[in-house]
Amino acid sequence: MSVIYTVKAKCRDCYKCLRLCPVQAIKFSSGGANMRACVLEDECILDGRCVAVCPQNAKKVRRDVELVQGWLEAGEKVAVSLAPSFVVGMPVEDPGLVVAGLKKSGFAIVQETALGAELVAREQSRLSRGKGILLEPQINSSCPVVVNLVERHYPGLIPHLAPLVSPMVAHARSLKLKDPELKVVFIGPCIAKKEEAAQLGDVDAVLTFQELWDWWSQGEFVADERPAEFDPPHADLGRLFPIDGGMLKTARIDGDLVEGQSIAISGMDNCLSFMETLSQGKAAGIRIVEMLACPGGCINGPAAAVDPPLSDIVNLFQRRQRLLAAYRNRAPKESSPLELVPRLLYRDYQDRQVDEPIPSEEEIRAVLAQVGKVTKEDELNCGACGYGSCREKAVAVCRGHAELEMCIPYMREKAESIANLVLNALPSGVIVVNPDLKIMEINNAARELFHCSDKVVGGDVDVLLEPEYFRRVLQGRRMDQRRVAYHRHDLVVEQTIFFVPEHSMIVGIFTNVTQEEERLRQVQEIKAAATERAQEVINKQMKVAQEIASLLGETTAETKLSLIKLIELLREEQ
Repeated sequence: MSVIYTVKAKCRDCYKCLRLCPVQAIKFSSGGANMRACVLEDECILDGRCVAVCPQNAKKVRRDVELVQGWLEAGEKVAVSLAPSFVVGMPVEDPGLVVAGLKKSGFAIVQETALGAELVAREQSRLSRGKGILLEPQINSSCPVVVNLVERHYPGLIPHLAPLVSPMVAHARSLKLKDPELKVVFIGPCIAKKEEAAQLGDVDAVLTFQELWDWWSQGEFVADERPAEFDPPHADLGRLFPIDGGMLKTARIDGDLVEGQSIAISGMDNCLSFMETLSQGKAAGIRIVEMLACPGGCINGPAAAVDPPLSDIVNLFQRRQRLLAAYRNRAPKESSPLELVPRLLYRDYQDRQVDEPIPSEEEIRAVLAQVGKVTKEDELNCGACGYGSCREKAVAVCRGHAELEMCIPYMREKAESIANLVLNALPSGVIVVNPDLKIMEINNAARELFHCSDKVVGGDVDVLLEPEYFRRVLQGRRMDQRRVAYHRHDLVVEQTIFFVPEHSMIVGIFTNVTQEEERLRQVQEIKAAATERAQEVINKQMKVAQEIASLLGETTAETKLSLIKLIELLREEQ
């Protein structure tokens, strides 16, 4: 699994990660109705800023805690190399409680990564004293994000990188030198350490402080545990590595401000600025550069179990002071300094820069034209999409890393254009008014319906129709539907009026039913006439029926009398 990955279901139309990614190693593509981001692994330097700033919590870091738990449950011998920034990266008052918690969790050895820092610092000091051994200025290699930045984006500066492993790797190699079967787990605030461990192969797993704290929050860590000490040997100045200037101090490299031959740089923006300066050959006079990607150093790591301060200078200062206080209060115990064969402290680098296709000027102009940027003045360079300029974004589109729809001004204009087209194409009249009953918008059908022009916009709605209906909807917040006759316009309309709370406006939709109403009137007249005629016919029929019945009655009576007389005669004869 990738070190940093995106939970697609949570990533929705937000370019914050791209805006804050120092190397723009983010690719966007449309997924359903949303624009979603994914990390470009070959270009990512794993500084973790995208994880820290994602408002949807869609960026995640690969978890290795289950792997480590499996080793412990299987009875494996596992050692911890704990980064010295733990004193400010874990939400525990007494640093000794963290050590006690690790031992309670089943780790056989719990030592400080600061031991490896002292090994690296001693070798860095030796290299700095050698004339012509390395290309100056020498950039220390303890920060894996800085190493990634050089290898992937400034490969021409690889000769400036000190060919030394990081304190994490140095410490792991020293532990495995004594016990090759030992599994080593590094725990720290750095996400990039996960990739570094996989590349060099000396560290078996990397946990972040956040992973460790999540594990303990499930019941493993006991707050009232007695504080414990690290297993020997014990570190000294290496505990200062997490703050800017800590490496120079540990290596006892002169950081004289006047001489200015050794400098400490922290924060990705500052690192990038220096890389650009160095690439242009403008860093003359500087011999040693301590470079840390996180502002203030590792005490501001992205995967700490406390909220990273990012640009919170006061919080950052407090962390630095707390680490320094912890250093002063934890005097090193008597023990033999850690030793390691010098060759085990060295490493190689490789050019890992991705050869991205360079689009032609014609291709760039074609992309810009698709989003309505035909002239130079059209290029707003607002940065809302995450890219520094419209041209940068156009290049990204050509490379398949971005979509046209990421341009906010373009999408706004497109939405407004579509909305206007739809509004003006509607056969029904639409009038939009504000809470003061002033006309905000009127479409073509409404202008034609009420015989007015655009000049009514901004005026009172009562210049066109009765405002009472709008006022009633505004007060009751309920839709009003009815058929209304506006005699001053010789109109009968079916009107629907409703309130839009999100925009505090009342919308009225009017459908002309005047002809339909006239047809209904005519039909009613025809029905009335037909009813009257039918009644006349019925009356005549009833009269005829009555006359016939009368005649039939008289005839029947005469017939009856005749028959009775005939019967009487017949009886007399018998």
